[in-house]
Amino acid sequence: MKDKYDQLRIKWRSTLIGDYENNLNDIDVKKYVYSVAQRGEQFWLSMNKENSRRFLWEDLSNDRISGPITDSYERLRKMALAYSLKGSPLENNKELLRDIISGLDWMYENKYNERASYYDNWWPWDIGAPLRLNDTVILLYDELTKTQIDNYMKSINRFVSDPTVCRSDKIESTGANRVDLCKVVAVCGIISKDNEKLTAARDSLSVVFQYVTEDDGFYRDGSFVQHDAIPYTCSYGAVLIEGLSVILYILDNSPWKVLDPAVENIYQWIYNSYEPLIYKGAAMDMVRGRAVSRHFLQDHVIGHQIISSIMRVAMSAPEPHHSNFMGMVKQWIKEDSSKSFFEGIDITSIINGKALMNNEDIITKGELVGHWNFSNMDRVVHRGEGYGLGISMYSKRIQNYEDMNDENKKAWYTSDGMTYLYNNDLKHYSDDFWPTVNPYRMAGTTVDTMERQVVLQKDGMGGQRKSSKNWVGGTSLNNLYGAAGMELESGFSSLTARKSWFMFQKEIVALGAGITSTDNRTIETVIENRKVGDSTLIVDGSPMPNEIGWHEKLEKVRWVHFQGNNKGSDIGYYFPYGSRVNALWEERKGRWRDINADGPATVISRNYLTLWFDHGINPTDEAYGYVILPNKTSEEVKNYCDKPEIIVLENTKEVQAVKNIRLNIVGANFWQDKEKTVEYISCNKKASIMIMEKNNTLEVSISDPTMENQGAIDLIINKPIKKIIFKDENIKVLQLEDQVKLTVDVIGASGKSFYAKFSI
Repeated sequence: MKDKYDQLRIKWRSTLIGDYENNLNDIDVKKYVYSVAQRGEQFWLSMNKENSRRFLWEDLSNDRISGPITDSYERLRKMALAYSLKGSPLENNKELLRDIISGLDWMYENKYNERASYYDNWWPWDIGAPLRLNDTVILLYDELTKTQIDNYMKSINRFVSDPTVCRSDKIESTGANRVDLCKVVAVCGIISKDNEKLTAARDSLSVVFQYVTEDDGFYRDGSFVQHDAIPYTCSYGAVLIEGLSVILYILDNSPWKVLDPAVENIYQWIYNSYEPLIYKGAAMDMVRGRAVSRHFLQDHVIGHQIISSIMRVAMSAPEPHHSNFMGMVKQWIKEDSSKSFFEGIDITSIINGKALMNNEDIITKGELVGHWNFSNMDRVVHRGEGYGLGISMYSKRIQNYEDMNDENKKAWYTSDGMTYLYNNDLKHYSDDFWPTVNPYRMAGTTVDTMERQVVLQKDGMGGQRKSSKNWVGGTSLNNLYGAAGMELESGFSSLTARKSWFMFQKEIVALGAGITSTDNRTIETVIENRKVGDSTLIVDGSPMPNEIGWHEKLEKVRWVHFQGNNKGSDIGYYFPYGSRVNALWEERKGRWRDINADGPATVISRNYLTLWFDHGINPTDEAYGYVILPNKTSEEVKNYCDKPEIIVLENTKEVQAVKNIRLNIVGANFWQDKEKTVEYISCNKKASIMIMEKNNTLEVSISDPTMENQGAIDLIINKPIKKIIFKDENIKVLQLEDQVKLTVDVIGASGKSFYAKFSI
């Protein structure tokens, strides 16, 4: 008779091999089973089966690094899957089974056992190897002896007996690492039938469910940070939600069910942290850290893995979350035309995803539109109809990038105000963007053109750093419109600048001021760097040559239209000052190995269109301004230029402000702690502000992007006001009638936007 541990083991096994007997002829199921069997057979054939062997695979024979331990167990795991899957050509192949078990025993005797000691990286010992070994034991449980199972579990217990600590020095585990360690201990508990382990794994998750105010974890504004200062929602955060989704599913309806009421925070994470960052199936790269340099994990691949985890959470979520999450997942699967969700995902997700898409009772959630300031990780997302915009920044709180483990080696400028524009060209940031894009010309950035050297982490930090500046953040109005700003301090030169973005759904205004450098090098601001196909460029109504190598300095440009690679990917640019713009069509070549030591060495070629401002050598207080117009035709861009709907009110290092006359919104970033007036707004402190007049009402949103104001921001609005309709409790109204005087308490606000509404 199966006991409660056996029931959990069988349930865990079902997540690995699925239940698809009624779907054996489904094309995607057949592809999955065939691909797993093919990969398993490749590893089987290449496996060293000699009695005197010193390694299982020759390419994993390096004894000085710990990665091959994880990789060896991963190959044995894949072989075990090929043996276990129904319909696999290797299903129940006894010779394969013999060699898998022989490999497990060899690893126990020679590599991973209760006598082994840490060397090189800690992660394979604590997480990589035990996760894969556990899965393999679950798959082959009935084929293994009790002695073998006990030996394998003793190996894991040597390194992971307590999920709250990790590494040889046993530091406290956090975030995704804590979840992975809980997963290791939970499965060990299931296999060993150990109540204490299962209880420890469950209870050790509680700290993960809590919101944090510093360091690693989820913040209430939707931010997720790992490694103390790196935005990692769609990398470590993807691992975290995957692990939680499986553990919660497995332990549900068992004696070890998670009862901590804070577990329901995971539902808010899906709404606030994940949903804004997944665009038509792609996970935004600006919150993936060094993972963007992994050739096998481009944005749609990891996006689909996160979607799979959200679908798993939805399975046991109460209403209305269940329906919301399922509608969300259905929307993503349906609208991702660049990569099928059912290609490369696990078998359980294929089955569940097919059932979801065939369920007419589940309604797609619809396109997500809105604005999100992730103040605690220096990221902004703005989503309008048919596009999404991401802005990547850094400050004294958040690091500019991470290049550890010889990964992400040319990410120098990816947080210097880089803008990511997502539209219907869903392959723009996939299809080998990162090894081929010019790393000196990331869209949205203001950069010194000095030649950089790749510096490995072991040889120095290579440019990884925080800034000394704290003015990085913004404000949001009605969750639809937003302002953002960054005081840029280059990590590699004397370059400084103040950069702002004002986002109004139909347009995004980008301003730069105070651009100064003294290093005798050219300074550039990159407007766009787009991977192109057979595209066209129109400047002030005139088509430009569409040929590789074309480069021109375009004078007094008022508008530019870029025809995208497919419908829904056109982009317009309006230049309110009439600007000199450099334009370049170029072929760029690169290798994944250039940015990641484990990447392929194959040379890849992609074509790019780059637009930029040249600020010259040693600029002093230089400025720029442009407006991004997503999805507009060339005629619409021309009409916008003829009758622009935005006015630049001021663009200086004291204040950057614009007015949208269509919406009657003023957005302003105040850069100094002194009284300053722009339009009808006076402010005495560093602040980000948006004000909208509409239907006899006036709405105000204000924040302290520095997060260091230990008092208040005083604001005067020179407009006659009748009465207060609503205000946040942090806002005090000192005067009404002829003008409004407000004081906003921002102590401890962590960049939060405060809101008030008045009748006028």
